[in-house]
Amino acid sequence: QLPKGNFLVGWGGVPLISEHAVNGRLLFDAELTGINSFYRAYRQSWSGNAPGKIALDAQRTEPERTRLWISWNGDSKVRKWRVSAGASKRKLKNIALRNREGFETVVSVPSGARYFKVAGLNSKGKRIGASAVRKAGG
Repeated sequence: QLPKGNFLVGWGGVPLISEHAVNGRLLFDAELTGINSFYRAYRQSWSGNAPGKIALDAQRTEPERTRLWISWNGDSKVRKWRVSAGASKRKLKNIALRNREGFETVVSVPSGARYFKVAGLNSKGKRIGASAVRKAGG
């Protein structure tokens, strides 16, 4: 039983986890893939701290438009990506702010710039990481 009265069930021999309200209503349901069984299940707050750097790929899709692929494996704190762009590595200006969308965020920005960098912002808008500067391909 969980502190607020709900029940967490780890189904053990099958890779399933569920949480139920006191009245039996299903509140949370998860299936673990790639394993046959597991020993225990816990319900707790979790926050991922990414050990590496933010990955960024930039490809020009039109003369004045560039598509960016942004990912930070292991991170769970980034809420927005701030995109900077410029004609050189040393003269970047902030050009866009985009919401994070899962494991990899793909954004298209209006820019004829050759160089790009992204910064990850937390829920308070504070920068918590940045990519290396990347030259756009294409």
